[in-house]
Amino acid sequence: MRRGGGPRGVALINALVLVAGLSAIAVGLMLRSDAARQRLAGMTEAGQAAAYLDAAQLLGLQLLTQAPGAEAATHTGQGWAQGYRDEPIDQGVVSLQISDLQGRFNLAWLGTEFDEDSDALLRALAREAFGQLTQDIGLSATTRRRLMQALDPDLGQRVTAWGRATRPPPLPLTDIAQLRLIEGLSDADITALAPYVAALPEEQMMNLNTVRPEVLAAFLPGVSAANMARMLEAARPFTDLGQALDWFEDSVGEAAFDRVELFGLSITSGWFELQLDARLDTLRLRRKVIVRRANPAACCTVVLSMPESE
Repeated sequence: MRRGGGPRGVALINALVLVAGLSAIAVGLMLRSDAARQRLAGMTEAGQAAAYLDAAQLLGLQLLTQAPGAEAATHTGQGWAQGYRDEPIDQGVVSLQISDLQGRFNLAWLGTEFDEDSDALLRALAREAFGQLTQDIGLSATTRRRLMQALDPDLGQRVTAWGRATRPPPLPLTDIAQLRLIEGLSDADITALAPYVAALPEEQMMNLNTVRPEVLAAFLPGVSAANMARMLEAARPFTDLGQALDWFEDSVGEAAFDRVELFGLSITSGWFELQLDARLDTLRLRRKVIVRRANPAACCTVVLSMPESE
């Protein structure tokens, strides 16, 4: 009887080891191939979802371009304000929401130079109104103070507020997303503030047709947002600027009217925000686009386009 495996046993063991090694290599190659396939599929889906966003953006720009001869006023009864939600497109869905940025509080009023004679008065009124607005929407006293510091023309105040940045961004801001760098502000604070504020060139006026009641009421001591909402709902839309200004003065009084009118009042708008959302299977992409419309019958210019987080 033989002891051990002899040459045949060694050969068999070597063959088994070789087979096991080749099997391991094959499994590794299959895993890498599957990972590459998944990456390629993910890239394809991302590209497809981005194309959906592009289509929704083009639709938004078309909605903001009114037919020649249409009324010059901008109001929420027009097609651009209706938006689209979960509209089927190819293998996914898209949503589109357009907001009038001239219906919000312009942060540029807090930190830029006005005419020399009225500079101090306008900035004081703007800061008072902003303080009231941020209080009304529920921001804490600490958050309100940090926002005031961050948007103060005094560089020392701003450096303190923008503590996580190497230096504060120049004023006026180009987008409210920059507020996320303010020391101590949470995502919840930004989410609460975002619908009420915009970062526009300082000369842009408030549109009485689209201004949020909370924003307008913040300029008017003693007038609540709820009362202002009822007043605006009964009077809007305005199609004539003179009629709109007369209504506003009669409603709030001459002194209050003069206070707000210093910042400029209009019934038209040229700055809009597009919120775009596209979903394909489990993939979701979001984008924010700021556009400028020179006149209602002209095509809009994209000023800023940036991805949004969930």
